[in-house]
Amino acid sequence: MLFMLLQAAVALRLSNWPMQPSRPSPCEVVRYCYEGGTLRRDGRLLHGSMGCGEDVIAALKEDGADLARFSPRIYDPALQGWSPLLPATEFANGSSTHVDVMLFQHRRHEEAAARGDVDGYFAIGVFGLKNSHNLGTLWRSAYQNGAASLFVVGERYTPQTSDTVKAWRSVPLVQHADWNSFAAASPYGALWVAVEMGGEPLADFEHPERAMYVLGSEDTGLPSSVLKACHRTVSLPSLRTESFNLAVAGAVVLYDRLAKQQRKSKS
Repeated sequence: MLFMLLQAAVALRLSNWPMQPSRPSPCEVVRYCYEGGTLRRDGRLLHGSMGCGEDVIAALKEDGADLARFSPRIYDPALQGWSPLLPATEFANGSSTHVDVMLFQHRRHEEAAARGDVDGYFAIGVFGLKNSHNLGTLWRSAYQNGAASLFVVGERYTPQTSDTVKAWRSVPLVQHADWNSFAAASPYGALWVAVEMGGEPLADFEHPERAMYVLGSEDTGLPSSVLKACHRTVSLPSLRTESFNLAVAGAVVLYDRLAKQQRKSKS
């Protein structure tokens, strides 16, 4: 009987564990990525003893994150969403070994890229390129229509062979290993414009003064995370199937920008 009572007492103690109030404790690993990426695919790791939000913010800055352009938010399991990461943020026991952080764009820079005279700059590129010939064709269209640069995001790119006008001499190619690299390097004040089905019809679209046009891979298009991160989404009308060849879609969007700019300058 005494043994059974001891068992019950131990079980009761364990059920109420910990007996002392939970105290904040430092996290050892921070996993973070930029808005538009996913932690599983693009997550970067920061190691060290970080006792509060101030320590994490300092580690992010040391890793090169521009917190003047991006706002860090920490994942809150209780809310199942992202909460602002503040210097005073503490990490409670139970989730103290690591925290997940997402860097969201400060939306105020959308105002800096407000619609107006289309005399700014623009670049166009592909997330997860599959066919190098498509890149060569897109490169030529970028050159013909006045793009400042061409970019690829991901590691699927191989040297192209269809750039017959040697556009590389005038339009530089910027390669980003992942979405994080693209987001961090994207020019301030340039809106991200996704070219994808289901967006605003191209005929009604007003091109931002400064824009980064993002095309998806030939087989899967743009991930939903990237679409949510982009400020605008534009789609191409068609009489039959909605899907266009990647290089063709890019060429149509760039020509539309040029044509509308020329009409505006003549009016």
